[in-house]
Amino acid sequence: IAINRQSTLEVGADAACKSAALDGLTTWTCPLETDDSAIRIPPGTPQGVFTISGEVEIDGVTYRGSLNVTIADVDEATSATLDFATDIAPGDSTDTPTDNWSADDRPYPNRIAAGESTRLRLAILNENDAASAAGALDSVLLTTTAGSLSLAGPDGECQGGGSACGVSVDLLNAENSDRILIDLAHPGAAGTAVVRATVIANDGESFIPDPLTVTLLGPAETLAISEPADSLLHTATDADDDRDVLKLTISAADAAGNDVNVPYRAPRAVVRDSDGKVVTNGISVVWTEDGDADNAHDRFTRNTANAVEATIRVTAEAAAPLKLGVYTLELRTAGRTATREFTVAGEADSITLSVPTGKLRDNSVISFTATLRDAEGNLVPDGTPVTWAERSTSQSAVLVRLAADETATDGAASATFLAVGAGTTVVSAESGGVRDVALLSIAAAQPAGVADGREPQLRESLSNQGGRGIATWLGETETSASALLDALSGIASIQLWASDRWLRYSHGADDFTINPGAILWLIP
Repeated sequence: IAINRQSTLEVGADAACKSAALDGLTTWTCPLETDDSAIRIPPGTPQGVFTISGEVEIDGVTYRGSLNVTIADVDEATSATLDFATDIAPGDSTDTPTDNWSADDRPYPNRIAAGESTRLRLAILNENDAASAAGALDSVLLTTTAGSLSLAGPDGECQGGGSACGVSVDLLNAENSDRILIDLAHPGAAGTAVVRATVIANDGESFIPDPLTVTLLGPAETLAISEPADSLLHTATDADDDRDVLKLTISAADAAGNDVNVPYRAPRAVVRDSDGKVVTNGISVVWTEDGDADNAHDRFTRNTANAVEATIRVTAEAAAPLKLGVYTLELRTAGRTATREFTVAGEADSITLSVPTGKLRDNSVISFTATLRDAEGNLVPDGTPVTWAERSTSQSAVLVRLAADETATDGAASATFLAVGAGTTVVSAESGGVRDVALLSIAAAQPAGVADGREPQLRESLSNQGGRGIATWLGETETSASALLDALSGIASIQLWASDRWLRYSHGADDFTINPGAILWLIP
């Protein structure tokens, strides 16, 4: 910290510690009655770095601390910074951020398009890296390699103007000379502008802050439409089902490849079918500002990311659905054209359920994937509902559902089951009235080694005799998880299947009761 040397020295509440007569900062002892005392520096203290140290004794133990203090004149300018004034609204002549403007309103201050400008702030700092006092400067010169500079404010003038801007002495002596706002205007031609500043303080010392580089954007030369993340359902749905909506992002770039605002001049957007014919019924395209569906337009507007979001919505009723297949969104604006294909798909017409390969055994985890396609073979849209079902054809085999997707993503849904016991079971996946079924044959688990715990009778009440993996509690009475874990060697935790989730026990955790017939998972 730097402390103004034009002040007095005062520590604590003791009158003996308040002295304006101290000549400089010297070795000095003063008892403190509180821990929030202030130290103030008296007049005449020489500039430089000093160490203030203190100690306190608590219960016979002495604690010490110290602080390096720089004694300096906070009115003097010692450095300068040049940065973008992203928190100041364009055209605002003050240096005070307003409630209706923030840095989010100008996310790219280092890029400006033709007809626009960006605002810079030159800050003059003291030893504290805080604003220096008014009148601490002798002269300031600003230059740019492209575009024109002007001072932001009521006068808005520069001495020299254009590519060079000299700040007047009157402004340097003004109240806010520690911060100068400068506007850089686009010259009309694309390129790069480098802005530099040279600051001369009253004592003759000069400061040259790091320069700023600004990209001067050119006009939009190309348009692009983002890849669709999903297909589009061929009929309109209710408000809770968004499968009839597809969102695409429209972006533009200048000749140098810089992202620029999507131009709005004689725009036209159409949707064409696979035969190239314009589709006018059953589908619409709206442009939303900042992705706000409540602010939809039949034309597009720019947003803060220079891009535009297009929302394609199916309005066709179920009685007259759109034809399934590939469609094309075609956009023309400002003499530029962009196209993007997307798929209109129907409800599931077929489901293919993958069947696990290899021999399936008791205690094994089994995964399935259901692939859903419409009548034309297109993958169904995301969000298409999928219903899973499992049942046993014998009393000795049970499938415990661990996880299952309720809707399809990229035309597929997955489910995972735990096989308990040996026998035959059936798994099915269904959507929109179509279903696929898999018949599984579960073999007995391979023999597991017998653990040598302290209570054999507990191990013998497990269906797998205390080996790792899935087991059933065969005891006629209940037991506790802690007692069973103590009886098993090589097992770190026990999980109990509680109808819809696993409960876990390990040493030190909350204990639970294991009832006859309970399904357990023994984890090494």
